[in-house]
Amino acid sequence: KDIAEMTAYHSLNYLRNKLNLDHEFMKGWEDALIAGEEIYYVGVVNGEPLLERVNPLYFTYDKSPDVEFVEDGDWCLRRMSMAPSEIYDRFYDKLSENQLDQLLTLVHGQGFSSNRPDQVNYSQVVYKDRLISTTDPDDSFMGQLINVWHACWKSYKKIGFLTKTDEAGNIITDTVDETYKAIDGEQIEWDWVIEVWEGYRIGNDIYVAIQPVEY
Repeated sequence: KDIAEMTAYHSLNYLRNKLNLDHEFMKGWEDALIAGEEIYYVGVVNGEPLLERVNPLYFTYDKSPDVEFVEDGDWCLRRMSMAPSEIYDRFYDKLSENQLDQLLTLVHGQGFSSNRPDQVNYSQVVYKDRLISTTDPDDSFMGQLINVWHACWKSYKKIGFLTKTDEAGNIITDTVDETYKAIDGEQIEWDWVIEVWEGYRIGNDIYVAIQPVEY
């Protein structure tokens, strides 16, 4: 075994333990038994690989007649209910300071009081009433969840196949994006390819991480 193979092997073992994949797959197997669907999200969050089970109850995707697998469809949509701390942990490398202020205002109103605000948009915030202590009616024990929508969709990207001759007279073929300008002696054949995008909406109007899927 060479060094690259050993590195890959140890990396996979590390991720299997770090992401608790055995437990994630068990949850997916339970979904398959109950709902007939076993769905996972594989991506990059905060610069680290991530695999997590997706609850089929809060997931939908392209239902074209011949689409059998989620990744073959044109789009998919997932709804998550997350606490503010969860949202920050997941998106801290994507959230701007202004968006973080919006998030805190969404949950706590204009201040940082731990009590429930007098007015709140209930389409954005879901209160877990079951967390209220039966012995203490103080609303400061109220748990707060925010709807977070995660969408993935297929778009189109224009690329060019560049053909040129190097100093030794060899013909070189390369791939360039649509902003590339050809110079003398270069030929470009343009084409369109599929590019997968993803993005998140927090509440009703906080949009983050709208970009082509990393890696």
